[in-house]
Amino acid sequence: MTFSTQYEILLTNPDLFHYTHNFYYLRGKIDNPDRLFRRIDEKYKLFIYDEFHIFSSPQVANVINTILLIKHTGSYQKKFLFLSATPNEFLKTSFQKAGIEPKI
Repeated sequence: MTFSTQYEILLTNPDLFHYTHNFYYLRGKIDNPDRLFRRIDEKYKLFIYDEFHIFSSPQVANVINTILLIKHTGSYQKKFLFLSATPNEFLKTSFQKAGIEPKI
């Protein structure tokens, strides 16, 4: 049993989540690319990003890439929740440019 299947909640940040979905944690020929990616995408239905107003442009791009990857490869409905006490328009505008219509 791997770490990704032992818990109902996986706490991470946008950068590590992006690295996972881009297979940066593979160990050469030992690992199958679906090993962690598929487990996370099958097990977790809700992805919560807190304090999104502090995301830099690369982090927003990483989040959008991950959402689009999950949207086009996953067979499950996923929800992405972005939380902030001081939201800005950058994330919303970036989503819209990527063809993702956020619900406010």
